[in-house]
Amino acid sequence: MTQSLRNVLPNIGDRWRGMSRRFPLHGNGVIVLLLALAALHLFGYQRMDLVVFALAVCAVTIVLITMVLVFGTGIWLRHRLQAELARPLPGRELEAGYAAATGFELPAMPWLPLMELRWQVVSPDNMPTRIRQDENSGRLTEFITPPRRCRGESLQRDFTLSDVLGLARFTWRTRQQVRLTILPRTGKLQQLPALRTMDAADGIPGQTGTPVGDRMDIRRYAAGDSVRDIMWRVYARTRHLNVRLPEKSLFHSDRTLAYLIADANDEAAAGVARFAVENGLLGENWLLGCDGSQETANTVTRATTLIAGSRRPQQPPGYGLDHFMESNQGAGNACVVFASAHQGPWCQAFLDTINRQKSPFTLVLATDAFDSDGQRPWWQAVLMADKADSHYDKDSLQSVSRLFAKRCERVIVIDRDSGQSFDPYWKKV
Repeated sequence: MTQSLRNVLPNIGDRWRGMSRRFPLHGNGVIVLLLALAALHLFGYQRMDLVVFALAVCAVTIVLITMVLVFGTGIWLRHRLQAELARPLPGRELEAGYAAATGFELPAMPWLPLMELRWQVVSPDNMPTRIRQDENSGRLTEFITPPRRCRGESLQRDFTLSDVLGLARFTWRTRQQVRLTILPRTGKLQQLPALRTMDAADGIPGQTGTPVGDRMDIRRYAAGDSVRDIMWRVYARTRHLNVRLPEKSLFHSDRTLAYLIADANDEAAAGVARFAVENGLLGENWLLGCDGSQETANTVTRATTLIAGSRRPQQPPGYGLDHFMESNQGAGNACVVFASAHQGPWCQAFLDTINRQKSPFTLVLATDAFDSDGQRPWWQAVLMADKADSHYDKDSLQSVSRLFAKRCERVIVIDRDSGQSFDPYWKKV
């Protein structure tokens, strides 16, 4: 029963918002109209108060005339703006959290009779919209501030024409073609620890590597061993056949695999992944995959596009790390995984992947500013606006990082707001 209510309530809210947009009166207009009708009925007719009767009639008349003028002007204006909105805009690449122009302009309309035209971008994401008037041309220019990363092929706007008194309004929705790519912000990130995956090669000794390092291991000769590995000097002295074998070691792999796990609080992880790609922290030869797409990228341009498209405002992307690993087994088994430091459904899915793949993973947990005690002061909650991502307390971050500390080859926690990096036990890296 509870689950059904959760599914029904959003639909009711969407329908109510859709009906309220089509209603020709603002809240002020509804209040003025109801008060005027009540005064007209109680005082104008029942008590025959002529002063109240005249004022109430004037108020009702003003509301009705304003509603008719706004409604008629809105229909005419919607028809006039069709030509402007039919022209596609050039592609734009923006960054979340920063205001930028979309390229959409309209001529100034000082001739509107005591009316105001404004609009809001509602798709591919609900974005704060500001309209500035150019001093030279006098045209109205649109600026948007994307809250989070996303991709879209069009911009959907809600236009609203209202009177200066706030009594009546006329709202309509339009769509304009534009290829929009909104990248996650990188915050104060300036440097990161080396994120390249370790693979078998002549390098750092490690039990998870393969025997291709220096010839350090010694054991008795067995059938099938190469005669080149026999220690002949030892045989001449002791008459025992021993062989010297290369030790197991790790080194940077020829190709680095990287993957971004999408989640409800993954904006910081996407920003860290973008920073790593653009600054060459994955090495020269790398391959990146993201939730929401089965495609992979090995160039900066394509990778940033995949990162931006890994978030879908309408529907959550599916978990695809297993498919990515199975499709690129030939490129190397080790993988750098970018994920949210917030505990969520991705944790169990990633644990299942670790158990199935049996491959070494480097996990990068990213977050924005967190509170040491888990709670923000009340005055900050009142006076300061929240950011796109939630604040995390230190205990929650430690529980997530230590959950994977023994299951992954390496775990790094990165705070995007400060640019600092930590290990699972909160020592700076």
